[in-house]
Amino acid sequence: MFSSKGSNAQYTQLAVDQPGTSGDGLALPVTPTSSGWGWRLYVPCILVACLSVLNLSLLPFTFSPKPMTDAETAALPYLGQRLGLDRVAASMPHIQWLYQEPEQIVRLNKAIRNGVYGVAPHVYISENDTTIMRFRVPQTGTSVCAITWRGPPTYGGRQKDLHTEGDVSQIEVWSIIGPNSAARLPPGTRAADLDFDTLSWNTRPVSGELLGVVDFTARPNSTTVEFSCPQEDTLTVEMRCPKAGCLARYMHVGFLPKMGLDLVRRQT
Repeated sequence: MFSSKGSNAQYTQLAVDQPGTSGDGLALPVTPTSSGWGWRLYVPCILVACLSVLNLSLLPFTFSPKPMTDAETAALPYLGQRLGLDRVAASMPHIQWLYQEPEQIVRLNKAIRNGVYGVAPHVYISENDTTIMRFRVPQTGTSVCAITWRGPPTYGGRQKDLHTEGDVSQIEVWSIIGPNSAARLPPGTRAADLDFDTLSWNTRPVSGELLGVVDFTARPNSTTVEFSCPQEDTLTVEMRCPKAGCLARYMHVGFLPKMGLDLVRRQT
């Protein structure tokens, strides 16, 4: 018996030729016998395929909503909210503000330095115009105050009451701390004692700190940062427009819907 190199085939020798015959003994290849592992691989694959088909057929029943009975609904821990959103809303602080409209409004014009406009409901803020307002400070509440702007409703007749030009998104609010020396008022005169009917650009009151900015394009409102409420009964502020070419004018009237600048004091 012999084998050729590089081949795993097994060979067996043929029977030796009987006398009287010619030819040498030849070796023919013999096919190896199967080991029997093939069927063992097919069976698990068939089982996995059957299980996959079964799972897919059960999906509609698995994800189908099951209606809850009245007893099951009543047994929920937070009836009506399911997720306890009612308790979340109750735990969040509810901030309340008390609004106060300006008591007096006066316009000062840089181009007419000695011009006196006097008290009027017209608010005019531009690069050359400022508006001074006096508010009565609410007596109740915390020590936190702010100036808020309430723009006209998106749909309504008051849209025409507000006229703006340029960038009016940063209207500055400055506190007034006292009279101008040019007014020749007695020493110790407070901002609350200013006579708005005599103010002009030349007697423009002295401003203190920047209380914040409001955006006249914001809807429904825009509020400055919170600041400490004054100890006095009134707060006097000056509205300025720092942007070149900006203009905002409207008439502050009390009828609904409300529009304009207000002093607010936090109540809770």
